[in-house]
Amino acid sequence: MTYRKVLGPIVGALVFSLAALAQSDTSPLQGDLYGIDRSHSILTFTVNFAGLTKVQGTFNRCRGSIFFDEKDITHSSVTVLIDVKSINTGIADRDQHLQSADFFDAEKHSWIRFQSQRVQKAGDGYLVAGPLTLHGVTREVVIPFAVLSPKSSDPWGNQRVTFEGGTSLNRRDFGVVGPEFWSRAISDEVEIHLVISGRIYNFSRIGFGGGEKKSIGELLWQTVEQEGVDAARKRFHEARQQTPSEYEFRPWDVVVVGYRLQQSGRLKEAISILELATEAFANEPGAADAHTALAEAYARSGDRTRAIEQCEKTLGLNADNTDAMELLRHLRKN
Repeated sequence: MTYRKVLGPIVGALVFSLAALAQSDTSPLQGDLYGIDRSHSILTFTVNFAGLTKVQGTFNRCRGSIFFDEKDITHSSVTVLIDVKSINTGIADRDQHLQSADFFDAEKHSWIRFQSQRVQKAGDGYLVAGPLTLHGVTREVVIPFAVLSPKSSDPWGNQRVTFEGGTSLNRRDFGVVGPEFWSRAISDEVEIHLVISGRIYNFSRIGFGGGEKKSIGELLWQTVEQEGVDAARKRFHEARQQTPSEYEFRPWDVVVVGYRLQQSGRLKEAISILELATEAFANEPGAADAHTALAEAYARSGDRTRAIEQCEKTLGLNADNTDAMELLRHLRKN
């Protein structure tokens, strides 16, 4: 057997693998990144009390992100962080007791965290499974759910998708026991009901922050529309150097310009503006938002390497940024 016969298939396989790798690294991201809209979501828990009645509660503050693949929902995922100190059962004294070391110990375990590991079809609906960390204990939970409202637009043009599901947890599995009397009075099983609405803002309707000074975001947007992105970048630097007292230089206002461009399919312009935001506000509050927006724009354009770098920068500034968590998981997986 000649070297050519031996090496030929190896070289061919190597070329094919490199081509596949290059293709996967440059293919645009499939799916949409939604933020969880807490004000239009339901997160309730219910326990039986002494076998006589039921007590229901919720958590007023949570944040999370959903990566939703409409073409194949099993490729979707979610990350949720729930603020234990926001527990609300309608009775302030009871809420304080539940936050105490007797139950949730909110000072020591401030967050409830769930991050999906898999989504699978189950009859007419789906199952989402992953680790739930509560009271310092992590266990896998499985939550049956259905798509309550498929991807659509609300009256303001925001893109939405809504899910409904629920499960039952044993509080003792997570070490939430309570004093002897209350431990006997409250059922071990806790019923969880969820209606989760994911939202992508329609940034064409998001204005720039008000104030006595003009917004640098508004100047950027007007200049991009009238003169182009290069002129807008130049105008930004001129304003910052020559007339800084005339403008509010808020990172979020510049990010809004980037998102507006991104949502209208002008990715090259969006990337240019968001690169400006990450450079100009590198050491200021709000930089994480700029890195996250830039990561998504890179991902949409097919530049996964830079998108991953930006997600990592976001998490270096804010380790609890769920948008960056979700985006990074899919960039590394696909």
